[in-house]
Amino acid sequence: MPYSVEILVIKQENPSRIPFESRVKLEWEGGELGNLRLKKTWPMMSSLPGVWYNIVLKDQVYFNNTALLFDTDYDTVLNTDTYYWIKDNRRKECYTPFIVRDEFIGDVKKVLDFLIKESPIKTLMILPLYERGKIETIQGPILLTDYFELLFNNQIPFNVCSIVKIGD
Repeated sequence: MPYSVEILVIKQENPSRIPFESRVKLEWEGGELGNLRLKKTWPMMSSLPGVWYNIVLKDQVYFNNTALLFDTDYDTVLNTDTYYWIKDNRRKECYTPFIVRDEFIGDVKKVLDFLIKESPIKTLMILPLYERGKIETIQGPILLTDYFELLFNNQIPFNVCSIVKIGD
């Protein structure tokens, strides 16, 4: 299954490079590529200004190396009562947990900590994705600390965009 984690650093004007050692790297979607690629199915996320990234493994060069970083439990559907306005149960079945493999959780956390500080308004949109649907589902804003807690407890769903910010 091809996984991706689309990250929009809201209002960032120029892409950044990770300034520390990590087993993961950021792939920048040059220009408006992320926006154009997701525009039809994620119109709100695509309408916001910023720089688009994907997190991939640094030393693995093959198609879909994100499968080494991320996983899900297809037998577990997260609480879909939260998304009561979505009537298509087949769509809700895609709300399985976004799992970062244990050996990379520290790297991913450090990169997200870095990226949120690169946003002039200290806000990210994070979309773990494996299924493109017809309904854009966005939740948040969620404080970054709460996002990590939910992530560690396998409670962040795939195929749902989270607005993540730093606390006041």
